[in-house]
Amino acid sequence: MKVRVEGPSRLHLGIVDMRGSSGRKYGSFGLALNYPATVIEAEFSDSFIVSGRDAHRVEEFAGRFINKLGLEDKFRIEIVSSPPSHSGLGSGTQLALSTGKAISILTNLNLSTYDIARIMGRGSVSGVGIHAFEHGGFILDGGHGKGDLPPLLVRYEIPENWYAVIGIPEMERVWGHDEKRLMNLVSQRGMDTSERISRILLMNLLPAIVEEDFSEFVNALDRIDVEVGKSFSVAQSGIVRERIIQDGIEFLREMGAGGCGQSSWGPAFYGFVEGLNKARKLARSLEKFISEVGEGISLYTNVRNAGAKVDVID
Repeated sequence: MKVRVEGPSRLHLGIVDMRGSSGRKYGSFGLALNYPATVIEAEFSDSFIVSGRDAHRVEEFAGRFINKLGLEDKFRIEIVSSPPSHSGLGSGTQLALSTGKAISILTNLNLSTYDIARIMGRGSVSGVGIHAFEHGGFILDGGHGKGDLPPLLVRYEIPENWYAVIGIPEMERVWGHDEKRLMNLVSQRGMDTSERISRILLMNLLPAIVEEDFSEFVNALDRIDVEVGKSFSVAQSGIVRERIIQDGIEFLREMGAGGCGQSSWGPAFYGFVEGLNKARKLARSLEKFISEVGEGISLYTNVRNAGAKVDVID
C-alpha cells in the first residue's frame, strides 16, 4: 500500500498584531494555492529511505513524527514535488503535514491535521499553512492566546478566475534562527498598525471576498500591504525586504495587477489579476523582467478552495 498526499502552497498576506497589544499575538491571514503543490508518497519498507528535493527536511520531519509516536523507522518516502524552500510559499509546513499525514494513514493512526501540526511543532506564529492544508481557501486565524495553535476564525472560498501571479527572485532567504530574531525585533520595536489593519480587513477585504468584488479585494490588499510593511520596516529595508522585490511589485502594478505584496519574508512577491489568459501573459512578462535584473522564476495560480488531497493506492 502506498499513500499519496498533495498539499497546497500558500501566500501569507499579513499579520494583524505583531505586538500583541490586544492580549492576543499575531493573527494571520492568507490564501491556499493550487500551484506549486507539495506531493509526498509513502509506503512501508525494510529500511528508512527518503528521496527527492528537500529530502533532508522530510527526513527530519519524519524522524520527529516516528520518534514521538514510537514507530519503527521502516518507510520509503518520496518527495514528488515541492515549492522552493524558504521562499514565502509555506513549503516547510506543507512538507511536515504531508509527511505526517502519509505516515499516520499508513499506520492506521489517522491523526487529525491539528494533531500532526502539534507533533511537528508547526504554528508557532501563523496558522495559515495549517488551516490551508485542512480547508483551503482564504484563511484568517485568531493568533495566539491560551491555546497552542492559532484558531481558525474565517474561511472563505475565492472565485476560480482570481489568479495570483508570483515572482521569486534569487536572493538570501530568511528562516530558522534569523527569522526568529527578526520576528522578535518587530514585536518589540515595530510600528503598531494593528488597528488600521483590522479595520481594512473587517470592513473592506472580507466583504469584498463575500461579495466577490475583485476591485475592492485588490484595493484592500494594497492598503493592508502598506500597513503590514510599516510594522515590519524595522527589520527590513522598508515596506518590503529588498529593492528587487519592490521593483517587481511596481512592475506588476504597471502591468495591471492589484493587491500586490510580499509573502511572509519573501522573496516571493505577488499581484492579482482576473482570468487565466491575463495571468499567463503577466507571468511570462514577469519572468522576462526578473531575468533582466537578476535570476529567479515566475508562476501563476488560482486559489485552492479545498484542503490537502489524500489517495491510498493498493
